[in-house]
Amino acid sequence: MSSPLLNTSNMHRFVRYDARREILESIGDVADIELFGTQVICAPYVHSGLLWNRTMGFPIEERLSLDRLYELFAGNKGFVTQTESKESIYSGKVMLVVKTGEDVEKVRVGEWAFTLQENTRQVSIQTPTSRPSRVLKFVGLDYVAGWPCKFVYESDIYGRIPYPDMVV
Repeated sequence: MSSPLLNTSNMHRFVRYDARREILESIGDVADIELFGTQVICAPYVHSGLLWNRTMGFPIEERLSLDRLYELFAGNKGFVTQTESKESIYSGKVMLVVKTGEDVEKVRVGEWAFTLQENTRQVSIQTPTSRPSRVLKFVGLDYVAGWPCKFVYESDIYGRIPYPDMVV
């Protein structure tokens, strides 16, 4: 049931994609970043910006490869909505763990975790191996390379999930 104060019905209808790969490839190699204690760097999940519909030729549950998503971007298929995708960067609850401090025990790099926005601090990660994200560009964010990220303490991470679109 949807809350009358927060309409999340469209969030479930975005085309799903391999967001883990898009984020990690955009950020590049973070081996030179050293975090202390229980600090974690996470990258917010960003919706694809494409609303799914039956005419796209695949089921809503399908998680597209990046190549297939990029084809949809180039082919102008589907209804484009940038507002909710941009908003997920600043208020999204689901994030990909990108780097962990030396004392972090509960989460690992590459896992999807969730927290509340007020537990995080905004930072952008750009390394010598970063590349521009086609998803960010498609939703109207002009990052030269890298990904918007957040600092969070491990104790402020509430849990982990297998897919980023499970929590909205």
